[in-house]
Amino acid sequence: MHSVHHIWFFKTALFKKVLPTLQMAAFLVMASGLGGCGDGGVSGDGGLTIPQLVEPLHDSDTPDAVLFSWEEATTVRYHIQIAEDQHFSRLLIDELTGYRSFFPARDLPMDAHLFWRVRSESDTKASSWSTARSFHVVSHAHPPAAPRLTVPDDGTLDLERSVRLEWTPVPDAYSYHLVVTIDEDMYLFQADLENLPDPFFELEGLIFTYPYWWKVRALGPAGYSEWSPVWIFWVTDGD
Repeated sequence: MHSVHHIWFFKTALFKKVLPTLQMAAFLVMASGLGGCGDGGVSGDGGLTIPQLVEPLHDSDTPDAVLFSWEEATTVRYHIQIAEDQHFSRLLIDELTGYRSFFPARDLPMDAHLFWRVRSESDTKASSWSTARSFHVVSHAHPPAAPRLTVPDDGTLDLERSVRLEWTPVPDAYSYHLVVTIDEDMYLFQADLENLPDPFFELEGLIFTYPYWWKVRALGPAGYSEWSPVWIFWVTDGD
């Protein structure tokens, strides 16, 4: 009887000791079955970071052209899906975005209740999908406003062969298109650069004694803005 009591006490103490471990193991199994660790976690089926969604916010109202964005992760590329149902069986968009942590979508159906999600992918594996968000398309989108040129001032003389061009950032724009020419009719291109992410550009290798004309437009989810007014500057040999 004495030995039975000690055996019972030992089994009880051992069970209490291993119970937290068993509970944690059960929790991890449940988490794996539910599709990973959620936004910003690490997928159990790919080892890649699950993207954390940024915009649009969950259950928000949007126009019919939207810039979807998420936090950057160390990954090869991203995969976005936009669907008409929360199970993503009726897909409107199913696209790879490359390294870009954003995706512009336009011509979304008006008065629709839609869902979106993103995952990270490499050549051989993929993370779990992010937690899905919903949004409501309630209005028509408009292109962004035209940028305003700022530097150098219009008509500036005696610039060096390297010139930093600047313009005002435009809300809702995700890139810019810069054109620089050596003729007033804007046909003889010195530079024709699209997808510039910042509202400035360092132009190099210009020719002395030449005038240059330049203009910029902005690109948003609904398309391009109007062009800015055309400005001119001169590169002059100071010798």
